[in-house]
This record gives sequence, structure tokens and C-alpha cells, in this order.
Amino acid sequence: MLQATALGLDAVPVGAFDDTAVSELVDLPTDHGPFYLLPVGRPRG
Repeated sequence: MLQATALGLDAVPVGAFDDTAVSELVDLPTDHGPFYLLPVGRPRG
């Protein structure tokens, strides 16, 4: 998040999501799993 801010971007931590859907989307091995997402993008306005 600090790096995103330094680059003039925003980042938002997300802890509630569908683990299975994210694992399939990013093609994680079966012995790995997501526990935290950090979307990064340009701020509005």
C-alpha cells in the first residue's frame, strides 16, 4: 500500500472473498490458497 501511494495510486485491502473463485481465477496450485487481496488502481476525481 505504501508503494501504491508513492506511485500516486490507491490500494484497498480485501479480506472477505470467495476463496475457491479466486484460486481458480489465478490458477493457484491445490496446496496454495489466497488469504488477502490488494486491488490497486487510480484514485477517482
